Amino acid sequence: MPTVAEFAETYIKRYAQPKKKTWVEDKRQLDRDVLPAIGSVKLDKVKRSQLISLLDRKQDSGAMVARNRLISLLAKLFAYALERGHIEQNPVNGIKRTKETSKDRALTDDEIRVLWTATDETSSASPSVRLALRLILVTAQRSSEICQMHESQINGHWWRIPETKNGREQNAYLSDLALSLLEEAKPYSRNGLLLPSTLAEVMESQILSKAMSRIKWPESSLSRPTPHDLRRTCITGISCLGFGRLVQDKVANHIDSSVGGIYDRNDYAKEKQQAMEAWERKLSEIIHGQASSNVLTFRQT
Repeated sequence: MPTVAEFAETYIKRYAQPKKKTWVEDKRQLDRDVLPAIGSVKLDKVKRSQLISLLDRKQDSGAMVARNRLISLLAKLFAYALERGHIEQNPVNGIKRTKETSKDRALTDDEIRVLWTATDETSSASPSVRLALRLILVTAQRSSEICQMHESQINGHWWRIPETKNGREQNAYLSDLALSLLEEAKPYSRNGLLLPSTLAEVMESQILSKAMSRIKWPESSLSRPTPHDLRRTCITGISCLGFGRLVQDKVANHIDSSVGGIYDRNDYAKEKQQAMEAWERKLSEIIHGQASSNVLTFRQT
């Protein structure tokens, strides 16, 4: 009877690598969350209480979405062990996922791929709509600001947004992927608007919500994502890549009302550029299956 650590190698080699583009993420979760706790336990001796303990640690840290993803991974791992005759029942069966509210909803890798496919050139949505949805995910800017993008605001890799929801000007870094989306939008631009409505006016952001609701999401989705969830997915992504809360807030243009935030007038352009370039590489890995070695992380000191 193999241990959990031994069988995890089999799972990655024989199941995850051949069948899942995101097998690297499975391995990372196993190495970080599962194996340190129960790696030495024989596969048929794993108790549900041990798995609950793993999940409780995630829940106590506030990582509700990560808790649900860990349940999914454990379910697949033990289902594969059941298939191979190592165990007689799956200890994950019956463990309930927590409800993901709008505050913690971020797209899974599978959902990101579904979104990207649903917004390609064959989409029934207008070019402005499908490109706007992609740009929210790529840049983490608000949907209303994406809809009002004007060619006069773009200067190289930087997008100066003069008016934002919080009343402050924002300088958003545009990765190569973001610039390629804007290049794709150029033939459809009107009156300087890069993503105009069909009437050549500023597009209503509610149109993006309707377009998201028409996408056929995976059956594993706990709820239908919204355009704002695309923004949250990007911020969550750069957080997982090691960028601290300060950089996340600068990318998202959140107001820091602390004394330090009031006196700190640094725009953090370099840090925003690093974050968005790292997110671009991560997105490319998710969408196109590129090697994760291309994804660089920047750790908070």
